[in-house]
Amino acid sequence: MKLSVPHRQALPHSPSTSKSGQCDWALPTIASRHRRFASCQNPLRPQHAHGRLQHRQASIATQSPSTDARPGASPEQLVDELLERISNSDSGVGLHEEEEATVNKLINQLEAVGKQQEPSPLDNPLIFGNFGVAFSSTQQAPKQSGQPAGGGFRSKPGRLLFQTKELCQSIFEPNLATNKVAFALLGCIPGSIGLRGTFAPQGDKQDTVKVDFEPPRLSLPGGICLAVGPTSSVVLATTYLDKRVRLGRGGRGSSFVFTRGGPCESAGMKDIGLARTSVLGYTILLMLAATFCAVSFLLLSSGTLWSKVIAAPPALVGVAILFGLWLNI
Repeated sequence: MKLSVPHRQALPHSPSTSKSGQCDWALPTIASRHRRFASCQNPLRPQHAHGRLQHRQASIATQSPSTDARPGASPEQLVDELLERISNSDSGVGLHEEEEATVNKLINQLEAVGKQQEPSPLDNPLIFGNFGVAFSSTQQAPKQSGQPAGGGFRSKPGRLLFQTKELCQSIFEPNLATNKVAFALLGCIPGSIGLRGTFAPQGDKQDTVKVDFEPPRLSLPGGICLAVGPTSSVVLATTYLDKRVRLGRGGRGSSFVFTRGGPCESAGMKDIGLARTSVLGYTILLMLAATFCAVSFLLLSSGTLWSKVIAAPPALVGVAILFGLWLNI
């Protein structure tokens, strides 16, 4: 007997469904049914189903972001790419948002490696030394405001007034930590702001420390070295460590890349915070305060309203210098 097979019409370009709601080309396997179900839309409500699928995909992407910038790469290769991407970036502030995100993904990959490193960071002698702050980011730290390295000196207005020359952080045995921001005031007057503190381990993982800093000290030419703020403290975890880099994670989630050596080796990091204003420095500051106050007095004595208005700024500068001197006596 000759069997006749009825001709089956070609499948349309768009998926169709039967009364049971299943796609006509479904294969009898669980995996294929799952794929068919994911790609097949209910013709009665195509817009809603598609919208829900997009919303779910976006939700998954938000909840579980990819942390792999280079899957399968060795730690050495990851460090190579990391250093290449942050070179000439002004410690990260010169990167676009997408470039910064890629750098943070590389950091996340190295941090995963760091969790398996032995010995732990605080037991590893590589943690000591002079480091440059090659990169800092608050992209993964929603609670962090401002620049995590350098503070106001590294804000947009701060970088215009204080052009950054160096950003350094050093760790010395047994428990000394120092930070330094070297700058050129108005692009021509060299100076620096330094922090000196001691650290103590936090937690049980031997990777986190709390650093208690003395008041920051502003250093300017002429032997001027003034305390210009209150004491402070920070919490910092070392999340990856090798001979070239040290990765850090701040208490609020900000990320750091510290590179070993370079100009920070000769930045006098061990003496940060020890200098005090010399006699010459006090003389210079007193002369400056007197000059600003004299200018303000002359403007006030002219009698015009406009002169009285512009007399305020030099008077405030003179008083601020005298107040700073009083605090540092």
